[in-house]
Amino acid sequence: MIVRQANDGCVKVRVTGLEPNRFYYYQFTYRVLDTLHISAIGRTRTAPAPDESATVRFGVFNCSDYSGRYYNTLKHLVDQEAGEMNFVLHLGDYIYETTADPSFQTVADDRAVVFDRPEEAIRFDGFYAARSLSYYRDLYRIYRTDPVLMQAHELFPWVVIWDDHEFSDDHYGSVATYFDGRADEEDIARKRNAERAWMEYIPADIGLNEAGTGPALGDEHLYPYTRIYRSLNFGRNLYLILTDNRTHRPDHILEEDAFPGTIVIDEFFAKQLVDLAVGPRGFDQLRGLLDPYFDVAAERSYFGQPASGSQLPQPVFADTPFEELNFRQALTAIVSQQIAAELASLPEGQAPAVTPQAYANSAVQGNLSASWAGLIKSRWLNKEAGMGSYF
Repeated sequence: MIVRQANDGCVKVRVTGLEPNRFYYYQFTYRVLDTLHISAIGRTRTAPAPDESATVRFGVFNCSDYSGRYYNTLKHLVDQEAGEMNFVLHLGDYIYETTADPSFQTVADDRAVVFDRPEEAIRFDGFYAARSLSYYRDLYRIYRTDPVLMQAHELFPWVVIWDDHEFSDDHYGSVATYFDGRADEEDIARKRNAERAWMEYIPADIGLNEAGTGPALGDEHLYPYTRIYRSLNFGRNLYLILTDNRTHRPDHILEEDAFPGTIVIDEFFAKQLVDLAVGPRGFDQLRGLLDPYFDVAAERSYFGQPASGSQLPQPVFADTPFEELNFRQALTAIVSQQIAAELASLPEGQAPAVTPQAYANSAVQGNLSASWAGLIKSRWLNKEAGMGSYF
């Protein structure tokens, strides 16, 4: 086989003619001029034959963030289950595309992920997200330096599917959602870069040539033609279906840029669902536990009242700059201010996808949560006193 720089030095090979439910050992050698490089000895285990009634043991692993964390779960598998496991099933987030995101990633000197060329990344306040192919490859290289992860790959076959962080947090298709619709985040090139790095580094029978070697990745393997969903058979007792719930899908049912006070289910549908689940008059009994809401235009309230249509006073803005406005006008002005502040702080290279006034006009209509709307008023007052954001 030829190791190609175009594939970042990655090599894959499909081995056929093996006996079912057997351990096999393998090793790679690579010669550069007069120097012979020899890999560690790896081991794999073939699946039971389709008609074999065999016990199948596998470990489930996911969300393997390298930054500030360690592979303690895999350490247990390596130490305790080396002779028993048929395979490791990784359900996604093999890497995290961000570095030192303060919302969930711990910074530690010995587990840091650092990009050498930040101009190729998406820049946030104090951290970055991968965008270029070289950055996604950097992540896999860094993660693979972990000795426990290396041992787990050497001891067990891996079955891997991706989730969101292999490309971008909570994405759908080629659209990222860092800014929840405030910026245009569709980036097909970035999506393809992320897919290519995954197909290079992940042990999956994807992107091989007719001879079964590779990676041999072409446009036909990458978005929008991506196909990593597949099924695997492990004897008579396990038929494993791997789904790709990110690539070929629309936005979420409750869209990423949905207004925080939006009501998903109104009184009509809530009554049907509750009465069906609890029984007749179940909705009337539970009404007081449901979040009240109102039609912001019609000023008509629902949920949480003794009877349908009872009036729930809308929050007012007395003693504020908005006191001369009705509630909808005041809330629209607050939302417009908030969106303007968010758009002003977008990272370099992110173009706004909305205008503050257009977003506010679209958001502040229909059924809105009354409790959330009351919270907006108090948070707006706190914001004026320097105490955080509106939302």
